[in-house]
Amino acid sequence: MDNQNFLLQHWEEQSGVYLLNLAIIRRRPTQKAVHDIRVSVKKLKSCLRLAHKVSGEKEEKKPDSIQRFFRITGRYRDVDISLSLLRKIGKAENIGLPPLNRYLKTMQRATRDMVHAAAGAPYEEELGSITLSITEQLSSVTGEELVTRTEELSTQTFRDVRNLSAKFTHDAHEISKKLKHPYTWLKL
Repeated sequence: MDNQNFLLQHWEEQSGVYLLNLAIIRRRPTQKAVHDIRVSVKKLKSCLRLAHKVSGEKEEKKPDSIQRFFRITGRYRDVDISLSLLRKIGKAENIGLPPLNRYLKTMQRATRDMVHAAAGAPYEEELGSITLSITEQLSSVTGEELVTRTEELSTQTFRDVRNLSAKFTHDAHEISKKLKHPYTWLKL
């Protein structure tokens, strides 16, 4: 990849983060590995969206099995965060809720087992296929072209958000979702 642009570089970096944490989860799921793999999936999806928009491809390549794994890890993460909040609030308020704590710990074990079992799927194949596709799509796009196109797409997103902001309380979630992609793109 002699003409590697920042989007391809970021894709490679996040693919590495994903694969590293997948290996950790396959041995034994940890809170950090599950969190880090979820963050990498979000960044990879944002890269895919930008690559699709920049390349003008008619069909966007979607990481279906990786997305299913993302949802499974989300269940584990939700329970983990719930336990953390319960400990924090319990300490701050000097209260204990043993039945809720036991329930969440049981759920944590169950969801950890689900994550561990789901981690065995061949996600590397899907990631490799998408990597090949994104590399082909962007191989002729220079870094300068990518910056220009990213600016245009971000500006369009900001216009869309401005239109949604008229009914802010009704569209707050949609606004939040729309702003996540340009935020990631601009950080690149």
